[in-house]
Amino acid sequence: IGQNVSTIEVKLMEEINNKEETYLGEWFGGMKQGFGLEVINKDLGLVYLGEFKKGLATGSGVLVLESGDRYSGVFKNGVPQGVIVVYYKNGDISI
Repeated sequence: IGQNVSTIEVKLMEEINNKEETYLGEWFGGMKQGFGLEVINKDLGLVYLGEFKKGLATGSGVLVLESGDRYSGVFKNGVPQGVIVVYYKNGDISI
């Protein structure tokens, strides 16, 4: 939004040494920016798929836990905001 696509740095895969994180997505100015998938911690099985702004999960996204449960909604600075829909592995859903 408001950015020229040709100026966005897109990297197919970037390995980050901090906490064994892996990020696949768009970059701008050396930070995660736009849409991407981040394996937050391999040991804990945390994965975030969604929008990033200034390196943090900000916008619509889904956080998947090791258990298979999924938290879907809006995130701001890496924290869920407002209404979050939880899809449990067993098929249950809660808001």
